[in-house]
Amino acid sequence: MTKSKKQWTFWVIIGGISAALSYVLLNKNTREKTVTYVKEGAQFVDETSRFVKDNQEEIRTLIRETTDKVNALVNVASRDVEEIAKHTSHLKTTATDFIDTAKTAANELKHQKQVEETPLDLPTETGEKKNV
Repeated sequence: MTKSKKQWTFWVIIGGISAALSYVLLNKNTREKTVTYVKEGAQFVDETSRFVKDNQEEIRTLIRETTDKVNALVNVASRDVEEIAKHTSHLKTTATDFIDTAKTAANELKHQKQVEETPLDLPTETGEKKNV
């Protein structure tokens, strides 16, 4: 943004804030609602901080226990993932070996089929070779 656009935006924001404050200050009903909301908010924050102070040790204990449980679960999950990776690697190796064995068996079957289909030159009683 250029410098003049930034200045214009700044003055628009300032004008908006001023208008909102003027509306709240000049309108009695709005002013009373705003004061009531602010008091309720302050009371809520005060009660919350008092609760936290009164139960500080229990909250720390709960947080510590939860953190320990999460860490334990992460460790178990990590070990499980390592086991899964190890078994997956083993499964891959086994599958590769199985595929290689199947290919070898298929090649042997092809070779055997070719041998069986190849005619043999057997000699006849007259000494001539005969194709079977």
